[in-house]
Order: sequence, then structure tokens, then C-alpha cells
Amino acid sequence: MDTAAITSPIIGQTQSTHKPISWSNLVVGASMNIFQVTSLGQPMEVVKTHVAANRGDSLRTAFSKTWARGGVRAFYQGLIPWAWIECSTKGSILFLASNEVEYYSKSVFGASPAVAGTFGGVAGGAAQSYLTMEITRPKNVQPGVRVPGTMEVFLDILRKEGIRGVNRGVNAVALRQISGWASRIGIARFAEGQIRTLKSKPADAKLSVWEKMAASTVGGALSCWNQPFEVLRVEMQSLASGQDISSKPTMVSAAKRILATSGPLGFFRGVVPRIGVAAWATICMVGFGDIAKEYIGDALVKLKYPHGGFLDGIHMWSPRMRSCSTRIIGSAVTVKMVEASNNKAPKLARHFADCNRPNGIMYIQQPKGLYSACWGGLMSTRAKHIGAAGIIVDGRVRDIAEHQEIQFPVFARETSILGSNTFTRASEIDVPLQFRDDLWINPGDILVGDREGVVVVPPNLMESVIGLCQERFDIDEKTFAALRNGDEMGPTLARLRK
Repeated sequence: MDTAAITSPIIGQTQSTHKPISWSNLVVGASMNIFQVTSLGQPMEVVKTHVAANRGDSLRTAFSKTWARGGVRAFYQGLIPWAWIECSTKGSILFLASNEVEYYSKSVFGASPAVAGTFGGVAGGAAQSYLTMEITRPKNVQPGVRVPGTMEVFLDILRKEGIRGVNRGVNAVALRQISGWASRIGIARFAEGQIRTLKSKPADAKLSVWEKMAASTVGGALSCWNQPFEVLRVEMQSLASGQDISSKPTMVSAAKRILATSGPLGFFRGVVPRIGVAAWATICMVGFGDIAKEYIGDALVKLKYPHGGFLDGIHMWSPRMRSCSTRIIGSAVTVKMVEASNNKAPKLARHFADCNRPNGIMYIQQPKGLYSACWGGLMSTRAKHIGAAGIIVDGRVRDIAEHQEIQFPVFARETSILGSNTFTRASEIDVPLQFRDDLWINPGDILVGDREGVVVVPPNLMESVIGLCQERFDIDEKTFAALRNGDEMGPTLARLRK
């Protein structure tokens, strides 16, 4: 799966500042990558792979056959948990590898941003390929015929062909990822430079959200020139071609087969949906992941969303008090707490801390007026092991030093020295919770938190929020410029903030 978890390697800083790797920042990239896959990424990936494996089928035929296999659900086959696991790990691995190589390319070898970005893309693409090898099998497109599950396919390959079979096509994957990410980052940086030139901006000027999206989308789309490597990878792994598994196809033999059966154009089958995959992933990662939370709140107010989605009174306590370098973004996992003496409320079959999800943010609502904590250091240790992006408690927490020691993001109203067992217990998971008045937190809502506080965004408003954030960003840029030139505050605001 050609996921495009575009984070700081694409948008990067103009100076070669080596920032320490933050667990929470890695989770942000993984969270947004999961969102893009869950929305439109997986359907386009399914269609792309179908066309690459069945080169005689058109895009319309691919859509029709996929639909006949199971309707809408067929386009999301393999999403949970396998696509989620793959896209989250790929995003983190890309960040780690490309960021380090890009930094040393600039600081040690004096490479330009574009060249350093290209080297970073090579390293990130190689790391993705060999550390998170993907396996593609075309689905049985006959309606009514059972499709083998992911684990069933994996175990069958492992039993028949061993580890080599599982990794068949890994070199083609590596070539695709290396050339793809090298092109994507290099072209995106070049596009950023061209945008600055067209807009007469200095080399270190900050680009707007739409400008970032445009540059990265161009990089993502043009990087698909390497589609032949993707077709080779699918051909080497595919059982649809009728090859005997024992023949152990190589890249050369697979290329000859494609050329003989489909001609030169066969190497570019599936390129259109793949461009869609790259473009949509870029829009999600750059367009939403880099938007300041303050702009999100203002946008929600303009959309008349209750209280601008702001969860007032909740602050960051870990990894540091109101840390400037920490931000969390993730899908809400809601937990309703009740007083321990409440015997009528439902009881959970397992500890609620075990209900955390990878890249999710658990929102815990404690009964009002309790002086005890409902979250502590042991729970954060468990949540971090699961891979949660952070914790938000509408109530009290304790063991601040323990949260900070493991660098786990914790947001809460207040602290306490008292534990939870005697005073409160978890009752329900993934239920709508009323924060105040008509502001609710629903399972699956997007939670965004940083040093200023926490805001909740309903998924159905995300597209509108992005547009309004860009509008406010542009206004603020003009306002700052006017104030720096000595203009008065009142007339400037009246002129620009209409």
C-alpha cells in the first residue's frame, strides 16, 4: 500500500535544526495517516491494486467488480487492523529515517534543501520497504465466493513458501518506495520554492496551508512516474496471473511477462487511482495536521458549532506543563466514569485502560465534584504500550512525575493525591458524553490538544474547518504585516477582519 504519511520531511524547516524525536509528534503523523486511509485512501488503494493485478480491466470494470464482491464494504476490505497497523508504522518509520538523513545531509555535507530532502526520501523509502513489507493478493472477484482473510493468506504463504515467500517482491517495493519518496520530497521542495518565487516571498517565509497542500500534492502526483515498480511488485506477488508459485518469479521475468501480455502501457496500469491515493494522503496530512488549533476553534465558532469545540478548563500536564513542542491529534475513545457506590450503572468486563486504541485519544469523563483522580502513572504506561496518542481527563489525574518520565501526553482539569478505586469506576466505553450544554464528545470525533488547550472537531465538519482555517490564516498574515509597518490596531482589524 502506497501510503503517503507526509509530515515534517515534506514541509520541513529551512534551517538544519536537529530537533529531538518526540513520541507524540510521531503519533500525530500516524493518526492523520490512519484518517486518510480510513476515509478515501483504502478504496483508492483497492482499486489501484485491482487494476495493476488485472491489467485487462478498466477503471470502471475494477469499480464494478469490487462493488459486486460486497458493496461498499469490499472497498474497505483489509482496513482493520492490517491497513491501520501498516499505515501507522510506515508513517513513523518514514519520519525517523528521513528526518535523520535529511538533517545530516544538510549539516555535515552541506546539501541544499531539495537534495537533502531527496536523500531523506531514499532512506525513508528503504526503511519503509524492508521493515514493513506489504503483501498484495488480488481478491476473488466472483460475486458470492468467499474471500480468504488476511491472516489466512499470510499463514498459507508462510506454510508453503516460508519467509522468502512472504517477502517476495520486496526489492520491487523498495525501488518503488525509494524512488517515490525521493521524488516526492525533492519535487515538493522544488514546488515550494516556485510558489515563494511566484508570490514574491522570502526563502524562509511561511507558506499558507493551501500553498503547502499544493506543493506536496504536486510532489505526490509526479512521484507516480515509478508506477512500473508497483506493477512489478503486484505481478510478483499475485496469484491471478496463473504462474506456478514454484517458478519463483524475479523482477526481470515479471517484467518480461508484463511486456509480453500487456505491452509497455501495462507497466502503468493503475497509475490514475495511485495518483489519487498520493494526493488525498497529502491533503489529509498537510492540510489538517499542520493547522493551528486556535484557527480550528475560530472556524468552528464561525460554523456555529457549540462553544467552538473548546473544552475549557482542561490543560496539558505531561510531557511537560503546557509544552510548546507537544501536540496530539487522534480519534476519540470515550469513557464514562461513575461513583464507586453506583451499583446500578453498567460494569466493564475488563479494565478501561486496556480499551485504549493505537493512535486514539481516550477522553475520560469523571463525575463532577470528586476530589480523587481517575488516571495515574500505571495507566499511562499501559496506554503508551498500546500506542495511544494521549489521554484527556475531564476530571483529576495523579502521578504527574510518572507521566512526564515516560513522556506521555496527559491533559486534565486538576490533580489529586487520591486514587480512584474507593471513589469512582469506569462504567461505559464509546458512548456520547456531554461536556457542557450542547457540546458533546462522540466516539470517533477528532480531538486536538496542545499547550493552549483542547478542541473537538466532528469528522463531518473537517473539510469546512480546513477552508475557514486557511481564510483566517491569510487574514492574520496581512494583519501582522500591517502592524509591523506601524499601522494602528483598530483600523487594521476593522479593514481586514470584516
